[in-house]
Amino acid sequence: MVIEEKIVVNGESRPSWLSEQPILTPRKFKIVCIGARYSGLTLAYKVQHELKLENDIEFKIYEKNLEIGGTWCENTYPGAACDIPSHAYMFLFEPNPDWSKFYSPAPEILACIKRTA
Repeated sequence: MVIEEKIVVNGESRPSWLSEQPILTPRKFKIVCIGARYSGLTLAYKVQHELKLENDIEFKIYEKNLEIGGTWCENTYPGAACDIPSHAYMFLFEPNPDWSKFYSPAPEILACIKRTA
């Protein structure tokens, strides 16, 4: 058996992760968030508005569903609702004083998430 070693410079065999930049060139720090749910959207808000790092960070959120909302997007069965008081289950940066019930139904929570995003 003969093993042939092939070296291709600047061709198709070049790894896609290999950077052309010199090693000490400043670049943005990459952050990936899995899930566009409460915690993912809160992190996005903090990076953009509180920490003001949008010039230093490349931030991406990946969501498996076609829309945001996580549990509230997936669980659409009749009677699905929050099991903690609604006022405790909201974005701190976007309070919602208009919950219809003490334990809000899933569609109302999902609407709040979408409105905030």
